[in-house]
Amino acid sequence: MEHRGWISADWGLTENNRRAKYYTLTTKGRQQLRARVVATVRRNDLVTDFCQDVRVALRSLSRAPGFVTVVSLTPALGIGLNSGRR
Repeated sequence: MEHRGWISADWGLTENNRRAKYYTLTTKGRQQLRARVVATVRRNDLVTDFCQDVRVALRSLSRAPGFVTVVSLTPALGIGLNSGRR
């Protein structure tokens, strides 16, 4: 990150008078951090929306079990009959 210019490093002394490297976030680093946070929030929103859609779909399908059975068996029978022809 230092070579990209996102952070800067300086040497300093600790409380025990030992040398230590201290890092600070640069302006470019703050911009990058903001961009990553926004992307993560968007991704999180997409996953949350998808999970909510799946729950609604499952709830709707559980109210009509006959419809679900017919819709599931139709392609299964079609595939089974077509593969059994040979």
